[in-house]
Amino acid sequence: MKQLLQTSSNLLVSALNDHAYAIVTTTNDSAAASVYELVPASSTAEANVRGDSKTSDTSNTIQAVACKTVSTKQKTIMICAVSRLDKTIELYSLPSSGDEKSAEEKMDKKEVKSMAAFRTGKRSCTLSFATVPGEEGDDGIEIIIAADLAGDVTAFPVLISAESSTASDKEGTTPASEAVSRLLLGHTASMLTGVKVVTDENKKMRIITSDRDEKIRVSSFPATYVVEGYLLGHTAFVSAIDVASEKGCTRCVSCSGDGTVRLWNYETCEELALLEGVLKKDDDDDDKNETEEKDSEMKDADKGSNDENTDDKNADKEEKLSESNDDDSFLIPFGVSINSNGTNIAVIREGASFLDIYTIVESSEQDKAAKMKFEKKQTIECSFQPLGIKFVTDNAIYILTKESVYLQCFQYDESKSLFVENGTLAVCTALKNAAISQDVKMPESVLETDSRGQIKLVKVQQKPAFAKNEELWNNSSRLLTAKKRAARRRKRRREGGNVD
Repeated sequence: MKQLLQTSSNLLVSALNDHAYAIVTTTNDSAAASVYELVPASSTAEANVRGDSKTSDTSNTIQAVACKTVSTKQKTIMICAVSRLDKTIELYSLPSSGDEKSAEEKMDKKEVKSMAAFRTGKRSCTLSFATVPGEEGDDGIEIIIAADLAGDVTAFPVLISAESSTASDKEGTTPASEAVSRLLLGHTASMLTGVKVVTDENKKMRIITSDRDEKIRVSSFPATYVVEGYLLGHTAFVSAIDVASEKGCTRCVSCSGDGTVRLWNYETCEELALLEGVLKKDDDDDDKNETEEKDSEMKDADKGSNDENTDDKNADKEEKLSESNDDDSFLIPFGVSINSNGTNIAVIREGASFLDIYTIVESSEQDKAAKMKFEKKQTIECSFQPLGIKFVTDNAIYILTKESVYLQCFQYDESKSLFVENGTLAVCTALKNAAISQDVKMPESVLETDSRGQIKLVKVQQKPAFAKNEELWNNSSRLLTAKKRAARRRKRRREGGNVD
């Protein structure tokens, strides 16, 4: 999994293959946008952290991005984080839109150097910023939380300088050997696919993590050793999670390789709603339906003529039905986003060039299976396969896609009661121009596959050595054959014959 699109206030950061871009819109002019490329480390200290002398051409491929607008007593600072394939995490600081002098000085600057670089043991596939509460009157400590493929969640400090306008002006970086890090929690022998830090209306903080073993864990924060509960129900890997950012709303949404999307209350660890999987479309569906109709007519004509053939056909039908219910028959949802007040969600699926938007409503009194349900609001056709989605406001959503579009924005039109594309938005135009100028090529999917084309997050079930022949000995035909052989032996004994 890859986390390629994140937003915070008037800041957007996106990963286009091995290029990371941060786009800042000024508060007084939303039609103007400044683009900053977050370049990988180049200094000697940073190169040592990255291990550039031993990395390949694909080492700069981005795995995850994150961003946050931090308000301190002195000023507001925008920070970004980028995780790359070479097991490094780099932090960047951008000029604040509220600091007019800094914004003017940096308006023409297209590249931003990292202010810190950290080396991790495994690739970090998802990132999240958080603030560790301090004493009264203290701003707290900013940290970047990284979840890796080994199942560990690690926190690194974000050192923000109050003296300089941007911390990226400094030449030095923080080598991994000197950086302070803390292991927050771990999922035993599992790959992590998502991490979110949330704060409720009582200022209680929690950290929510998901993995490939169908689990979503809710832990206290910063006392992460306290596990408050689990969100259980998925039967395959959890591909993505998202939480409502509005304080007082405790809704969390997740999607999985089993094809389902589920809504949770992370405070009570209760499932609120379930969205079943969307079946894959087959180009030969019409031909298959006609063939099935003809087969059914022939079966009706020959009904009762051959009981044995009828049983075989019924067995084939049951086998086909079981195959249709398999997870492989569903489009895998790999991206999900929920708006701030938890009333709408957006879902993107593997192999589908469209985006589905659902409204969360209360269930009827007749439906007692769930408290809430998803009602489809709209299907948005995209130019290409979406690679990332994010609600920037309750009425606007960004979609990251392939070249040469890269970024699309859909805003809610009350007159039409639909989300309509805004193709002239400065953010989309700025990112598109920057990417085209460098001829950036996007990946086909964010789901990693092996040499056989199988999704790596799918677990391969291996039976123990003692169970290799279990199916053979439990086979009904094998048992029937053994029973008949024993009967023949008993008969020969009674007749005084030889027992072979």
